[in-house]
Formats: sequence, C-alpha cells, structure tokens
Amino acid sequence: KNMAGLQSWIPATAPTAGESYFGCDRSVDTRLYGFWITGNGAPMKTTMVRCLAILGREGAKTDCIVMNNEDWADFINGEMSNVIYDRAKSMDDPEIAFQSFKIMGPKGLVDVIADPDCPRGKFFALQLDTFSFESSGPAPRINDEAKLGPLFPVYNANQVECRLVWYGQLFCEAPGLNGGGTF
Repeated sequence: KNMAGLQSWIPATAPTAGESYFGCDRSVDTRLYGFWITGNGAPMKTTMVRCLAILGREGAKTDCIVMNNEDWADFINGEMSNVIYDRAKSMDDPEIAFQSFKIMGPKGLVDVIADPDCPRGKFFALQLDTFSFESSGPAPRINDEAKLGPLFPVYNANQVECRLVWYGQLFCEAPGLNGGGTF
C-alpha cells in the first residue's frame, strides 16, 4: 500500500460519513482532516494569508507552506517588488541569495518552499511538528528476508542486485492544525 501523503491527511473535500481513514470516521469533526480554502482566482498571497489567518484562529503555529515549483516561481516573481533589503549590515561581505522566502502569518514568519511533487495550483500550510514518519524497523533497510545475504544474482546477467524495503507511514497527530488550498 502507498504511503499516505499530505493530500490524504488534508483533503480538498470533506470526508463523507462512514468513510474510514486508518479506522477513523473523520466526517464528524474538521479537526480530524484539516482546513481547505479555495482562492477562486484571488492573488496567491491573499489566498495563503487567509488560510494562515484561519489556521491561526484554530491555534495552529504554521511554520511552512509547500507549493509546486512553478507556483512558487510565480509567487516569488509576483512578490519581488515587496522584498525588503536590510542595509544595516556591512557591505564588505554582500550576500547574493536569500536564506528562504517568508511571509508573515498570525503566529510569526512562515517559510514558503517549493516541492516538485506538490500538485500545481495547490498549497499546503503546515505545522511541521504535528507530522512524523513511523516505520517498523529501519527505513530503508536491506531486504534479507530470504536469508541469502544482501546481494541477489540477476538471472541471465553477470550482475547482482540489492533490494531495499521499508514499511512506514506518514502520521499527523493534529490534522486540524494544518490546511491547504487551491489558487
């Protein structure tokens, strides 16, 4: 079975009654599936700030927004006129790159990062300390269930292969403190 990702923990549509997610009917309370906002064509920053405001009202300390690389580029290009340069530092050792791009949320600064695996047109506003990866044993590990050692001969070739496995899952202890949206 595939690992549950952000889209399954924070779905774009509310779960229906009786729908089981890890044995839980999440339709009974929004705190079990997070918050989703639809931008309806509003500017990207407006949509993200609205999401941050609602999550802040719910007690979230959002510290990261994840979006597709192309959406990130569009967002950064649109915001470059709003960048504030700190000229108080000495210009003897100028820096050319930014540490990261941040926007202000109700509970402080929020990193905006790009992820090529995030679907285009969507973003996820996350409180990272509510997520964890759990595994039954080291992940990944060498598959030696056949007790043949770590290397397997490849049939009809002068080669050997090593197989890596893991049995793990992404968990969120507080989905209601996380959200996302569509631009």
